[in-house]
Parts: sequence; structure tokens; C-alpha cells
Amino acid sequence: YQRRVRKAKKEKSLLDQKLSETLQILKELDDQHKKLEKIEESELEELRRTEKLMMTKAEEEKKNNVDLLNEIEGFKHEIEGLKSENENLKGLLKQETEAKEEK
Repeated sequence: YQRRVRKAKKEKSLLDQKLSETLQILKELDDQHKKLEKIEESELEELRRTEKLMMTKAEEEKKNNVDLLNEIEGFKHEIEGLKSENENLKGLLKQETEAKEEK
């Protein structure tokens, strides 16, 4: 009986030790998991900031492009006006030339 009691106590001691080691490993894993969550959270926040910055930049570029397109349209109208004025001047020059030739 005494032998079995000693053997059982020895086995219990070994099991307690293994349980203690297992609990320590679980605690370490939990700590690592929490660290990883914090890292993931900060990386996600950084990604959100970057995305917001890129969206703001894209909106600014879009606005600049619209402004440039409007400016180009203005230049086109100005060029058309200058072409028309040039044609009028050519017509007047031709009339003057014809009038001088008639004299």
C-alpha cells in the first residue's frame, strides 16, 4: 500500500510539474498573441492613415486635373477666336490688296 501511495504521489508530482509547464507555455503564447494583436492593430491604423492620405491626394489631383481641363478649354476657345480674327484680317488684307490693284 505504501509503495502505491509513494508511486501515486510521485506521479502526481510529475503531473503537477507538467501542468505547471503547460500553463507557463499557455501564458507565453497568450502574451505573444496579445503582442501580435497590438502590432496588427497599429499596422491596420497605419494602413488607414495611408489610405486616407492617398484618397486626399487623389482628390486634389482630380481637382487639379479638372482645373487644367477647364484651362485647356479656355485656351481652345481663345485659339478659335484668334483663328477667326486671323481669317478676318486675311480677308481685309485681300480686299486691300485687290483695291490697290484696281487703282
